[in-house]
Amino acid sequence: MNYKMDQKFKDFFQDNLKQVFLYLIDDCNLRCVQCLYKLDICFQVEKKEIAFEDAVKLISDFRELGAVKLTLMGGEPTLYGKKDGNKQLLELIKKSKELGYEYVRIDTNGQFDSELLEKPEFKMLDEVTFSIDRTNKRN
Repeated sequence: MNYKMDQKFKDFFQDNLKQVFLYLIDDCNLRCVQCLYKLDICFQVEKKEIAFEDAVKLISDFRELGAVKLTLMGGEPTLYGKKDGNKQLLELIKKSKELGYEYVRIDTNGQFDSELLEKPEFKMLDEVTFSIDRTNKRN
């Protein structure tokens, strides 16, 4: 284990934990009215995205507890590592498969560069889910 966990937590979840939802980033390229993950109520107070090393440690620890399904979320998860060609996102997808996650998906608004679809690591995803909500109210 990378992180110290309360023994009761470990005992309860060991081999009972099946699915993990990992919020990678606060930022989003849309401002959907219904979204509860808004910039004014960010969950990560000081940082806008989880450090890659921390993300790997977390998915590793949860895999060790028995998780087999991983959902990558945000804000907009395709913005994770965008400055660096999505390297962090792609490496995290690859790492999750190497760790033995059987099912890895990403929840996205679909507003990303289509070149991402051609990346070998992105093709390792088992599912890509899209939000079909509106970005604003009708007048």
